[in-house]
Amino acid sequence: MANPNLWPYVGYGHPGQLFGGVTPWGTILTCEENYDSFYGERNRETGERNPGADKWYAHFDNPPEHYGWVVEVDPKTGAAKKHVALGRCAHESATVSTLPDGRVVVYSGDDANNQCLYKFIASEPHSLEKGTLYVANLEEGKWVPVDFASQPVLQARFLDQTEVLIRLREAAPLLGGTPLDRPEDVEIDPHTGAVLVSLTNNYGKNNYYGSILKIEEEGGDHAALRFQHSTLLAGGPETGFACPDNMAFDAAGNLWFTSDISGTMMHKEPYEDFKNNALFVVPRAGAQAGQVLRIAVAPVDAEFSGPWFAPDGRTLFLSVQHPGENSGTPTTLTSPWPDGGEAIPRPAVITIRGAALDALQRSTECLAFFSGGRGPVNEAIFLCDRGVIVGFFFQHLCCRMLYGRYFYPYAFRFEVADQLDVIGISRQNNNRVYFLGDLSRFDRQGDVSRLIARHYRTVVVCMQAFGQFRGNIFSLPKIDQPV
Repeated sequence: MANPNLWPYVGYGHPGQLFGGVTPWGTILTCEENYDSFYGERNRETGERNPGADKWYAHFDNPPEHYGWVVEVDPKTGAAKKHVALGRCAHESATVSTLPDGRVVVYSGDDANNQCLYKFIASEPHSLEKGTLYVANLEEGKWVPVDFASQPVLQARFLDQTEVLIRLREAAPLLGGTPLDRPEDVEIDPHTGAVLVSLTNNYGKNNYYGSILKIEEEGGDHAALRFQHSTLLAGGPETGFACPDNMAFDAAGNLWFTSDISGTMMHKEPYEDFKNNALFVVPRAGAQAGQVLRIAVAPVDAEFSGPWFAPDGRTLFLSVQHPGENSGTPTTLTSPWPDGGEAIPRPAVITIRGAALDALQRSTECLAFFSGGRGPVNEAIFLCDRGVIVGFFFQHLCCRMLYGRYFYPYAFRFEVADQLDVIGISRQNNNRVYFLGDLSRFDRQGDVSRLIARHYRTVVVCMQAFGQFRGNIFSLPKIDQPV
């Protein structure tokens, strides 16, 4: 029997681009959120199209099944591909984690009330073509495969795996997927590997303020199929934020996030005290660690989205969406941003930088650890700031900076004291690592030790090493004898 959802056309266009991700091989992932607003959705039983709010199909009669996918784009060539294997829904994010064998894991939320959280585990390195899609069951703390071949409940309702992926919103509840309160962005904590999910709100459940969910994969392995979950932050008057949306971690591991109070609800009950949407940061260390701090306020009727740090961590890029969204006419504007006066409001991308941002990400002390051995990592120098690995050198002094889960080339610049002494040793998986700096300040929770154990298991023999930091100059005397 032919699949009635497959049309003899190529995919047309890419509407509703939302937050996505970056692959280790240099492509970007972008998501077709709210696809059903543009082209509607087809009733599976009758084949009739349920109209979308924007009714694009009145002008372009494209099949609705062509939209709602994660799209991979090569920024160098513009080549694009929609990945059916990741399922079809209102993806808000496509956050990538790389496994030791080169395969990737992609986390994504379906941004709608009572929809689910998903995880795709690729079956081949450096590719999103094949793999298994899973839906999160929070009640049982497990990832359930969205797999036609192994799930009788799917076989009883759908024709094949392709129809399952097209009808993901219908398939997930049959498998026990937990309905969530608008799961939007997903980010991975660079310290602990915990997976954070912004749950914006759900008016139908009287959840007006939203929260940030934390998922801790079993053994810290993003390919694991069991997990524990908890609420990291809950919105409300007590915490000073509502409706969390896009998130980002900076080089120091501070959590940044934006809010998404609807334009129709802004400044109305129960959101009067929150005013406009805003950008927030939760410092990881220092006197205000764990507090939610408001950093910037969006224009009237606007929301911030897509926070992203430049490779050097000194500039934050931020999109400003739909300022003046509720303006009645060109002469009754609610906002003239960004030009002011009587100008028509326009969306834009802004940057935030300066001494305050630098201070938040930079420690006055630099923690470094040195390792060398007979494995793939040989006489490497790892630099840490506030317990986060921010850079490393190999013998040929090729420096690369690590921010979150991606690597970027960056010139090495540190201003540290003349010399730091070895003050602590950490042993993980038979690795010996020498720390320079104030270990107690940076590794109170054992985060650095766990990070080393997770990412550098190949280092089996370490060498004694002493380093000197003098302005922009770094030297490492050669030590011939292992300790």
